[in-house]
Amino acid sequence: MTAMGSRALGLNINWRFEFSNNTQLMEPTADRICIDIGQQLCPGVIDHHQSNEEPSCAAKDVIDHPELILDHLLAPLLKKASGHPEPRAITWSILTHTRPDWDAVLASYLAVRIAEDGIAPKSIRHLAQQAIEWDQGRA
Repeated sequence: MTAMGSRALGLNINWRFEFSNNTQLMEPTADRICIDIGQQLCPGVIDHHQSNEEPSCAAKDVIDHPELILDHLLAPLLKKASGHPEPRAITWSILTHTRPDWDAVLASYLAVRIAEDGIAPKSIRHLAQQAIEWDQGRA
């Protein structure tokens, strides 16, 4: 089954980008995705800093878990509508840390693409491995 993004639903999304110095635990909030901030990996919060497992980065987590974006942003709209919602403009926001690094920028871009198109672009998925290297200070 192919994931469906906001474009397939006829929604026009206005994106707002927000920045915070707070890198502590954050709870998900409606209409916002936390990227590389929030110390959780759950719907609405995608941060690799909560784990000591294999090296990761926010961009890789976004690619590996698109459902954390789609379920958080689109599922509430689909529950309200029978069939496709009427075309309308919606504002969603991306919250990341101040002075975002390459990982946060790439992960934010990928999150927008997933929310709108239902999938991360295959042509740039390889950049996640580079983001891991840079985020870990190995490149």
